[in-house]
Amino acid sequence: MRGLIGLLTLSCLLSLPAQAAITLASKSAFPGGVSDQGPMAPLSVSSDGCRMVLSSQFPNFDPNARDVNFTTDVYLYDCTSDSLRLVSSIDGAGARSGNRQSEKGRISADGKWVVFQSDATNLITGGDTNPGFRIFLYDVEGRTLRVVGPGPVEAGINADGSVVLIGGKAYSRATGQTR
Repeated sequence: MRGLIGLLTLSCLLSLPAQAAITLASKSAFPGGVSDQGPMAPLSVSSDGCRMVLSSQFPNFDPNARDVNFTTDVYLYDCTSDSLRLVSSIDGAGARSGNRQSEKGRISADGKWVVFQSDATNLITGGDTNPGFRIFLYDVEGRTLRVVGPGPVEAGINADGSVVLIGGKAYSRATGQTR
């Protein structure tokens, strides 16, 4: 694990402004620019640089999670615990991936919230089964997941995760409403 994160750190973390969203400058020395853990998408980093959100297509990227979709999933790395967690998982529990792709993850500056888009229909048990992309909000500390809007659009998140920007509209975590 440390080798992968070391590679990401060396490749990416030269300097971080608040609410940084950076792109890998160098994926690895492997042919085709693919890391030893498969193709990886741009990552998003908390303002303290300790939590990173990234996407990977590699089915064994997180040895603690079961990847059943064999497509892109969203992960969270936490440097304080040196742990990797599957964020785009059923009910946010981290044990099993959704049935379709998840991508474009962004983390709030405080590192407590992750927003991403997915067309998986089984991320919320007994809830969202609508086909098509939706925007999800993940609570890092509570390990819970909720749908906050329609996709596919690039979603953004403010510093404390209280507002998610979805295609020109703002979703408020406090009220659960989009304006």
